Amino acid sequence: QDGAGIVIENGALDGVCESCENGEIMDNDIDDDQVCDDDEILGCTDSAASNYNDLATEADGQCVFEPILIEDEALEEYDPEVNIDLDPIELSEDLSVEIDIPAGALDLPENTEVILTVSEASEDEFQNIVDNSSAASVDLVVLNGVTFNAIDEFQNMIELTENSTLDIGFVFYISDSDNRFTDEDEVPENYDIGYITEDEEIIALDASCVIEDDNIVSCSGSGPEFGSYFSYSYSGDTIVFGCTDINACNFDVTATLNDGSCYYGDDYGICDGDNDGDGTCTAEFSDIFGTSDDYNTWTLSDPN
Repeated sequence: QDGAGIVIENGALDGVCESCENGEIMDNDIDDDQVCDDDEILGCTDSAASNYNDLATEADGQCVFEPILIEDEALEEYDPEVNIDLDPIELSEDLSVEIDIPAGALDLPENTEVILTVSEASEDEFQNIVDNSSAASVDLVVLNGVTFNAIDEFQNMIELTENSTLDIGFVFYISDSDNRFTDEDEVPENYDIGYITEDEEIIALDASCVIEDDNIVSCSGSGPEFGSYFSYSYSGDTIVFGCTDINACNFDVTATLNDGSCYYGDDYGICDGDNDGDGTCTAEFSDIFGTSDDYNTWTLSDPN
């Protein structure tokens, strides 16, 4: 810097929360939110949450939203032969969501009660998860987030049957001046729905999205489980859908966003192997090699 204290090198500095240490200018606002790192206050920054803290300057990932019970006669006694088409749930003036359950999708006995709820989620918290996942390089912008929970009358979590999916829908409004976008004067053209796994990885649904009049976006896609979903915008130039898990049999080194297509080896890590995934051999293996009754038993003896 020159004698007047003006930074003439290092264009990354912005004159906010900076100090000089050992002749070097230090940036003390790592997230560039105009609040110095030492002055940040952790808390819930989403005004729709029940524990919103208007003094908080940094999201702590602990926002709490009141769940909304989804009511329908078809949920009172589950019939695996019936499609459960539920009404859209309006969460705000700018967001409604929908979840439909195809016939046979729930891993439940017939006539079981399904207790289904939906709650809003913090976009800031979901954005932080995205930015720390394998999808960080594609610059997804989280627009809305929700969590669907489903339990039976005995408080057991409900899972889907093998190869089943849920029909997930988002309808939301996008403002021309939304400050989450790089170009505030242009509404993005590409949208999708994402799912957050238990280990906080992202699966893109590759949803069908339509931009309607008045900047209303309608998206629908197939979700892998109950849990957390979000709508997002992205640049079409940065997305290559595929399997991004290096441990999967079909890992795609060119993929930038996981599309849920990953599949894995059998109990012994063999891709397309004959082990059935339960620690036992399949009938095909037994047909080839016989069962344990056919094996000779032997022991190692000490030659001395």
